[in-house]
Amino acid sequence: MRKLVAEEGPDPIDRHVGTRIRGRRVGLRISQTKLGQSIGVTFQQIQKYESGSNRVGASNLYKIAKSLGVDVSFFFEGVASDDTDCVPDPVLGLADAPAQPLRAIR
Repeated sequence: MRKLVAEEGPDPIDRHVGTRIRGRRVGLRISQTKLGQSIGVTFQQIQKYESGSNRVGASNLYKIAKSLGVDVSFFFEGVASDDTDCVPDPVLGLADAPAQPLRAIR
């Protein structure tokens, strides 16, 4: 039986992204408070992002990247593409399905 995420702890990719955020922030001598203010969240939320306990949404990751002067891809550098512990399998094989054109909803 699969354990719940809360029982397993943070996902390895979330921890990796958080570590990269913290490393860049500290390297630039920016406080958690200042980074939080620049993207519209509290310093506590930045702490949670950096520990990997909260996932960073795409929009906030983009804002963090801009605030820290890096591309979004910076946060994923060092994640091995063949590391099964870090990279999830394609959901239900949808990644292998041929792309279908979108139709307008009427």
